[in-house]
Amino acid sequence: MHKQKRVRIGNGKRISVDEGIADIIKGLNRNGCETIMSCQDNFDKVWIEFQLSGARRVQNLCRTHPDVDSSDFLWLTNLEWQYREMVQGDWVAFRMSKKDLPKFRKILKTIGILKE
Repeated sequence: MHKQKRVRIGNGKRISVDEGIADIIKGLNRNGCETIMSCQDNFDKVWIEFQLSGARRVQNLCRTHPDVDSSDFLWLTNLEWQYREMVQGDWVAFRMSKKDLPKFRKILKTIGILKE
């Protein structure tokens, strides 16, 4: 288990998340992309699992934002996505190499999910 950080994600709710991706999890949750699980380093991969609607929201923001380069959008859509049907709704997990985390942060900042 990695060092945890408590973050406030909205509605006064606080959760513990891996310190290395706390900003990403906080930003996603505060912008309507509810996460369920995440890990900052699982065999050199970062993974985040969230509702399918949240994943679509991120993709749509990237696709339509004038400052997102088309190559960044293609990179995001080509991440390792894993769809799971669950009783509570549909969830999706995506994985990326740890070395790609700065690129993901840059995209999330561009579309307004992360603040400077």
